[in-house]
Amino acid sequence: MRLKLNNIYLGIFIGVMLSAMVVTFYMFPYEEIESEEKTTIELIPSDDINFSDWARAECGPHYYQCIYEDLENDDSNYIWLPPGSKEEYRDVLFILDDPIITLKQVTNITVKVRACSPDGAKEETEKMKLIINNYYSPAIEPTGSWTNYSYTWENNPSTDESWQAEDLVNLRAGLSGNNYNLREIKLTYLVVIVKGVI
Repeated sequence: MRLKLNNIYLGIFIGVMLSAMVVTFYMFPYEEIESEEKTTIELIPSDDINFSDWARAECGPHYYQCIYEDLENDDSNYIWLPPGSKEEYRDVLFILDDPIITLKQVTNITVKVRACSPDGAKEETEKMKLIINNYYSPAIEPTGSWTNYSYTWENNPSTDESWQAEDLVNLRAGLSGNNYNLREIKLTYLVVIVKGVI
């Protein structure tokens, strides 16, 4: 008799639990949550746009072929800006490869370069600015030895709002130098790093 009662109670308990699960599922149906994965994309130069007054070493018929190398290389390939005859910034600009994946969200964009202004220090200082599209970073004073420099744009400077995936198409980047009657400015590496969510 006691065993039958226990079985009855167990059956009632299982029935109540199953009913509760059905009600819960009805009230709060399962929704698939899309996963967001952070990623980093490198965009490399694929064509020259503007290289006013810049010269190149014998590293290829195009300027962009001189400045995409491993950061640990011997820096034998580079382009350079001879000393200017007046106080002005002179640009070298490149079109970048379009990204091979589409981002749902772009977090920021960084221009990274490896540059120097060799032959020892002078009383005056050379200056350079990193470029994304037609917008410039604050001025940087390059050292006499090869050094890595970078600048990050958290927002699109043309809108002052977050970057969008379509902003990465036909993106342009480069370097601007100002070395009036001073030393050369040399550039051996340039890449654009995009952080976002896929």
